[in-house]
Amino acid sequence: IDNADGAINITISGGKAPYAIVWDREIPATGTTSLTYEEIGRNLLAVNRLTAGRYRLRITSSIVACENTDAITFTKFYTLSPVETLQLLEGPFLSKSLCIGAPGTLQIKIFDRDSDAFTFYYNGTIVSAAPLGNDNYELTIEAPVDTAILGIINEAGCGISVPVVTGVGTPDFTYTATSLENTGLISANDDLTFTNTSEELYTKMRWDFGDGSDLLEITAENEATTDIEHRYKTPGTFQVSLRFYNVLGCYKEVSQEIRVGKGYLVIFPSAFTPNNDGINDIFEAKYTGITAFTFEIFDMWGNQLYVKTADSLPIPSGWGWNGKYPSRKNYSFKSFRYLFTATTHDGLQIKTSGEATLLR
Repeated sequence: IDNADGAINITISGGKAPYAIVWDREIPATGTTSLTYEEIGRNLLAVNRLTAGRYRLRITSSIVACENTDAITFTKFYTLSPVETLQLLEGPFLSKSLCIGAPGTLQIKIFDRDSDAFTFYYNGTIVSAAPLGNDNYELTIEAPVDTAILGIINEAGCGISVPVVTGVGTPDFTYTATSLENTGLISANDDLTFTNTSEELYTKMRWDFGDGSDLLEITAENEATTDIEHRYKTPGTFQVSLRFYNVLGCYKEVSQEIRVGKGYLVIFPSAFTPNNDGINDIFEAKYTGITAFTFEIFDMWGNQLYVKTADSLPIPSGWGWNGKYPSRKNYSFKSFRYLFTATTHDGLQIKTSGEATLLR
């Protein structure tokens, strides 16, 4: 739509008045590479009622006795673009059902200064639209596709096209932690690493760790890594969700349940067999969430048989009791007691004690 309502205003500085001012309109070239111009005004500081196009301004100073015409002549080009009276102000906003590929609705806000009746096309087919007031319309889409073009045509036949993309990649993720690798359980205050394992495209991903912490949003443009770290401060069961969004806000989501125990874990076997066959020959604990420990073995009468202290962790396996007296003779009874005193990551002192069996 080309309305003759454009205008150009100028001020002149430098040179010497009076000035020779010439305004020209460029004639579009058809079948030739040379440009031609049509004069539209002379000695004017403003021109108006202009249509879209390219305009040339030439100003010549009244300075004489100068053979260099470039020094006394100023030339400038102006381009006026056509004003589209039909404009998309907001949207499209898709209903949840439409986002997942089912029939649904979308809402848009449009404005046209010259028209108040529109025809809407979705994927080349006319669709019904209900005015909601304040230039808002709700369109009913019965046959959605992943990628379509929404066409909006006004009474004068002018129109705009808007892409409507409902397709969203399917998210997926895994998680791991040191405590999980060592014991099969997750401890509080242990760092969990979540990894986006999906190779499908998204505009934005959103992590919800299910513990009331802030949602984490990452765009495809600024994503530095697929690995995200999170720490649960208290035990509990948490629902972790990962969403993939597309450019129109449609999303798909996947969730996994995470069970987090207390901030430390110490597990001792109920028996061991120190017969030098390379299997279960050492009595020691699996642990996580601790920074130091002292481990003691006693006979059933309270006599200490073995002690091991570790001031920093981790230490190599094989640090436990081998089933012998301090004299290196084999322990001659089946039952014994143990005491494990440790310091957690939180600085707490914990004790684990019990009775176990030695089998030869």
